[in-house]
Amino acid sequence: MRSFTNYLLKRVVINIIVFFVVVTLTFLIFRLLGNPITMMIGPGAPPETAQLLTKEFGLDKPLWEQYILFWMNLFKGNLGMSFVFTGESVINVIFPTRFLNTIILMGTGLFSSILISLILGLYSAKNYNGYLDKFMSIFTGILISIPSFWLAMIVLLSFGYYLGWIPMGGTISLSAINKPIFFYILDYLYHLIGPFITITLFFLSSNFLITRGTAYRVFQEDYIKALKLFGIKQNKIIFHHALKNSILPELSQIAVQMSYLISGAIFTETVFSLNGMGSLIYTAVVNLDYPVLQGVFIFMTIVVIVSNFTADILYGIIDPRVRLGLV
Repeated sequence: MRSFTNYLLKRVVINIIVFFVVVTLTFLIFRLLGNPITMMIGPGAPPETAQLLTKEFGLDKPLWEQYILFWMNLFKGNLGMSFVFTGESVINVIFPTRFLNTIILMGTGLFSSILISLILGLYSAKNYNGYLDKFMSIFTGILISIPSFWLAMIVLLSFGYYLGWIPMGGTISLSAINKPIFFYILDYLYHLIGPFITITLFFLSSNFLITRGTAYRVFQEDYIKALKLFGIKQNKIIFHHALKNSILPELSQIAVQMSYLISGAIFTETVFSLNGMGSLIYTAVVNLDYPVLQGVFIFMTIVVIVSNFTADILYGIIDPRVRLGLV
């Protein structure tokens, strides 16, 4: 137990350092791009306007002073004002709607891909070179080569335009805004179908291939063969014994995939016109709204770090070697 506590404390320290470094790099990158005020208002605006806005956003101060003020404001929850959404703070632009929309989409999509890949990966490994295994190997091989934006457009074209099963875009219908909460939720989930399918398929291919490869090696282990000789039912062997060892690389993969959430959200939400963090990033990039971009990257950094830390905890719970300090 003591070794596991030391393991967690070590991960906490590492995550704090990572957060400090990433946020510092985010601060420096946006400052090194130049004065965004000049780019935002255009060359035809009077110089007085640029000077006034530069002073208002604190960009006339030395870089070290901006850096100190940046951390002070960050701990106060103040990330500045948006250049595009006039009069709106960055916090209000991000929270609660856009942030929750992205978390719901990415969370459900990633969870469903993990669940499907675990089930299919285990059965494919158990029936290696069978019909299901061959089909899934070919299907995921094709799927993994498709970029997320193209996959989103295929889903939208197929299920939205030709079949008419999903909306062509948007987060909610205008007619559902004033309706009771139950109809509002149904309409929201209806608009989420297309992006959900895209994100699920986007993560499914790599998750399946990792689970299949790991599970196949697990099924070759002597203890699995011994369980068969003792007459243990096949489903119990698969989901009780093989699953526990097969899920470990999946946890590591999930931690890696959390870094893909931003790119997946940008393309998927833009194609489906979903009001989330991805479409917000696209709007901020096009309009040079660097306070919003900076705020988005900081919050997504927090999400990735928390997700990685959660994966570390689960890894320690599942793998006894971590609790005993053997790894």
